[in-house]
Amino acid sequence: MTPPKARVESGWRYEAAEASALALEGLLARHGIAILPGSAFEQHVLSVLHLVHRKSVGDIRAEDEDIRPLYRTLIGVHELAALLLESQDSPQFGSLVPHLRLLNEGNVLQNSPSNGRDQATNKLFELYMGAVALQCGEDIALDNPFGPAGNNPDVLITIGERRWGIACKVLHGPSTEGFVEHLVKGLEQIDRSPAEVGVVVFNLKDILPHDEIWPLAPLDGIPGNP
Repeated sequence: MTPPKARVESGWRYEAAEASALALEGLLARHGIAILPGSAFEQHVLSVLHLVHRKSVGDIRAEDEDIRPLYRTLIGVHELAALLLESQDSPQFGSLVPHLRLLNEGNVLQNSPSNGRDQATNKLFELYMGAVALQCGEDIALDNPFGPAGNNPDVLITIGERRWGIACKVLHGPSTEGFVEHLVKGLEQIDRSPAEVGVVVFNLKDILPHDEIWPLAPLDGIPGNP
């Protein structure tokens, strides 16, 4: 399976995030989905627009505030929006629409932790992987997000004339036993499905030490947060 190309490249302009967020709003509208006022999704999109404006007027000072949440939101919204926009012309894009209706219910960001009990957020990881798979193959089928049978993997797709099953799992804790249980369940779902081959894909956003990976403290002895 060929991974999607990187979307944030050298010379990338912040306005691209604003444009992709607005284009995603238009894409949703064409499928009868509105961004609900007061939803977390609306707040994420507005955060992108606000950050781009602040950047344009030189109002971002990393030494005065913790900018990490702002940039995580910008990156997360832009990544998902760009992925969906790249897939929108596929004849099978309609297979993703039921999952798109969950954008107003869960946390759309795939690069920030969320509540482990938020099932809508878990289903949005399936949307993300479905959009990735759609760029690699054809004849895609996604499990119904509103009444999943639990028998098949979350995504079925034909790649290179072989039927692939993709089981999407979100880890909410560092337990080794929990990882193994999710892995075994995913493999069983693939084995029961029409898939010839498959993969269990894990989302680690809820267990990664985000603040340690991107620390506030400058390195090499420069004064900062201890």
